[in-house]
Amino acid sequence: MTFERAERPHWDQTFDVVLRQVLPGLPADSSIDPDQELRSLGLDSMKTVELLLGLETAYGTTLFDELDYQNFATPRTLWSFVSPQIDQGADVR
Repeated sequence: MTFERAERPHWDQTFDVVLRQVLPGLPADSSIDPDQELRSLGLDSMKTVELLLGLETAYGTTLFDELDYQNFATPRTLWSFVSPQIDQGADVR
């Protein structure tokens, strides 16, 4: 799927910043394709943990009990999992 400039990501600036900090393969001067495979940007098991910890720190909550790598497939899938939890202020551990 191609990311069209007219489509705006549905995540907040905090999520965007954390993604860019953990995945330096994301160009700083362009939009993040919500459907790009995070593995293609360098997400491996260590980076997944780093991303998880970065999101938890940024949002001040605990997000996961166990890592489900399917949630880390794309920015869109990750945000779809994270956003309801931060909206609720849930601690799901």
